[in-house]
Amino acid sequence: MASSAMNEPTVTASRAYSPDVMVSYSSHDRVQVMQFVQRLRAAGVAAWIDQGGIDGAQRWGEEIVNAIDSCKTVLLMISQTSMQSENIAKEVMLAWENNKHFLPLCLEDAKIAKSMQYQLAGIQQIKLYEGDPEAKFVAVLRALVRLGVQVSPYYIALVSADLGEREQAFEWLSRA
Repeated sequence: MASSAMNEPTVTASRAYSPDVMVSYSSHDRVQVMQFVQRLRAAGVAAWIDQGGIDGAQRWGEEIVNAIDSCKTVLLMISQTSMQSENIAKEVMLAWENNKHFLPLCLEDAKIAKSMQYQLAGIQQIKLYEGDPEAKFVAVLRALVRLGVQVSPYYIALVSADLGEREQAFEWLSRA
């Protein structure tokens, strides 16, 4: 089952809230995805993710359409189960039709489903399951910045410094 979702409980389904990022994921990957989204939020990224936060009397599909419509980028969390989800295929198609950017993040080694190959052709994926997790997280933040998503420059500076990337850390500190 696919999910895409709402921000923390303090943020409602209000039209005033306009997230930069909509997260599309399989509910089977919820724990891992929620940990990642919490890190993104700590870095200043406004993310919409379905975590049971769609208010009563709201239409689930309508809330997903609104999130896709208002976001700048769709984070597609790729796993074996997400690539089998018809709901995620619908989200990808809707985002593609609305000219949204995609940032595919691989939670594990999984082949892109045929139903999504056309929309994702030529888009570089970030394999979160390989290499240094901190370096991968910084790569995600940098990609989001390139896609027009607001990220805390101070946070990127701290992470860059931890990775020993002094020049980049100073560059991001100057932006902060």
